[in-house]
Amino acid sequence: MKKLRPWVFFPPFLLLVSAIAANFLGSRTITTSDVNVKTLPSLAAKLQEPTDGVSTYVHGRLSEETLDALANYSESKPEALQEALARDLDKIIKGPLIYDAQRFEGVELKEETKRLLKENPEGKARGRLNKLLLLDAYPKGIWQSPFLRVVNGFYHWTTRNLGWLVSLSALMLVVTCLLIYVSPFGRVVIGGPQAKPMLTKWQLFAIVLTINIAMGILFWGPVEPLYYFRSPPASMKIEPNSPESATFAMSTVLLHWTWTPYVFSSVIGLMFAFAFYNMKRPFTLGAPLAPLLGRHSVGAGGQVIDGLCLYALVLGMGAALGGAMMVMGGGVNHVLGISGPPSKMTMGLIVLAILATAIISAVSGVKKGILLIAKVNTGFLAGFLIFVFLFGPTRFILSFATEGLGELLDHYFGKLLFTGAVSQDPWPQKWTQMQFSGWLAWAPIMGVFLGRISYGQTVRTFLIFNILLPGLFTGMWMAVLCGTSIHLEMFENAGLLAALDTNGVEGVLYAFMEHFPLIGIMVPIFLFTAFMSFVSTADSNLSAMSGISSSGISPESPEASTVIKIAWGATLGAVAWILTSSAHLEGVRMLSSLGGLPGLFLCWGTAVCAILVMMNPSRFDTFKDGYDREGRPVGRKREDAPTTGRDLNAE
Repeated sequence: MKKLRPWVFFPPFLLLVSAIAANFLGSRTITTSDVNVKTLPSLAAKLQEPTDGVSTYVHGRLSEETLDALANYSESKPEALQEALARDLDKIIKGPLIYDAQRFEGVELKEETKRLLKENPEGKARGRLNKLLLLDAYPKGIWQSPFLRVVNGFYHWTTRNLGWLVSLSALMLVVTCLLIYVSPFGRVVIGGPQAKPMLTKWQLFAIVLTINIAMGILFWGPVEPLYYFRSPPASMKIEPNSPESATFAMSTVLLHWTWTPYVFSSVIGLMFAFAFYNMKRPFTLGAPLAPLLGRHSVGAGGQVIDGLCLYALVLGMGAALGGAMMVMGGGVNHVLGISGPPSKMTMGLIVLAILATAIISAVSGVKKGILLIAKVNTGFLAGFLIFVFLFGPTRFILSFATEGLGELLDHYFGKLLFTGAVSQDPWPQKWTQMQFSGWLAWAPIMGVFLGRISYGQTVRTFLIFNILLPGLFTGMWMAVLCGTSIHLEMFENAGLLAALDTNGVEGVLYAFMEHFPLIGIMVPIFLFTAFMSFVSTADSNLSAMSGISSSGISPESPEASTVIKIAWGATLGAVAWILTSSAHLEGVRMLSSLGGLPGLFLCWGTAVCAILVMMNPSRFDTFKDGYDREGRPVGRKREDAPTTGRDLNAE
């Protein structure tokens, strides 16, 4: 009988607390809570008679109302000055960059502030830098909670001290997957030599492709190369907005979106599948560690692993869902001709629609709702890609992608392991290591679902369909959109960088599409594709999360109860709504990156287990008839087995 594990209530509680905190972590505004009654006297004293450069600058930009409130300030009645000062300071941080070396002389800047200064940010990121500058200038005048300081400090400690481990982990897992593929272990059938595949090859490809990418390639496709084109690593001495920076952008995009990041979830998924189906271990994230930890991989230790990974995933899902709401909300406004950012009600309706569809799909099971949505989404993704390729600068895309691929192959190891240590360049922490940390946050739960649907496939087939083929598709996607975006900016003066600074990421997406024919049809199709893309990821993750949260899951009955799936869907919606109610996603990405830590260490442990199994799979496999007398895998016993077998999703 399937029951909810009691400890499952603890991660959602932490998630909601973290989501609330993330609003403030990513906030680029000053509110009355920042200028409160405890900090106001110190700030007022500096501004009433300014003697330093920052106070003189701020004083000169205060409104008449604020200056009157400052002159009549009394600690017994602080409300008038508190509200007026918060309003004016908020306008200052949303304006031009306030930093000037002479103005900030004598101000001790924190490491994060120095890092952002080196990046010379624009748009919303500049507002965050301005707030950090004011926090450094008035450490006793503008309040920041100890909790936020601790989380912020821990985040920057991990990026500075563990970023190298993220890069090294990617390389280690790539090598591990290659070794497994060429080893005899590659012939082992998941579920035993007589197991019938749960899905056909096409069904497997459609599901794996769509659940892995979420909205990533839609959200970042035209945008990510623009960041690299304008701001390449300072230590590489590449001139911004140059042909050299364009080639760097293409090669880096291919590094981030081809085969390398897929190894994170694939190693965990492969070992989960082998442990669950072949070793008969419980449906937990501790199962992949069974070859190393034995019975200690379940029980209290397994529950801790499950709880941490669930926490990390929902943070990542909350951030991604927040991005989906912003992009789709901007698209709805574009279609309806509404100016400005999407309203809270619009974003609320979007998240309700996404999660309601995802819950219905997850409840229906893998071979019904999830498969149907994946197939539809794959068709729309392929259609959108072909449309951009044919109506975009086709010849330039082919030539540019070839050049970028050559650059990647020529410098693959250098780009993958670039840490900026000697030059003190923060670029890899901000981009490559951050990208891979995001994949790591998703890897554990995504691996559970990938492992679950791999029943009846060989280990080699698993690696082909989870690394090679999806990496090939996303590589083509990013090459086409990156090539088009760079061509528009370099040769057609499309103003995509200006749109990025003015309207953010969502502004670039629709500015990009305005340069194609049939814009009236293309935008609604893009919105539908974006909607289906996120639903594809959400429903598979809801299915895996619910299974991890339940007892009694088995190969014969792999679906959790409907109530648990609805509960997780509601949790995702609550987290995303809290995050996007103020549209502050920078803090969410920070917490999501921290969520990559459990995945990082789980990947290392799982890789060790994979190597142990690879060396002697018959030692761990309960299906002894799948090996010859020397313990070598013999592969599938029934080569004529049909491509679809009994429905393992039947309740």
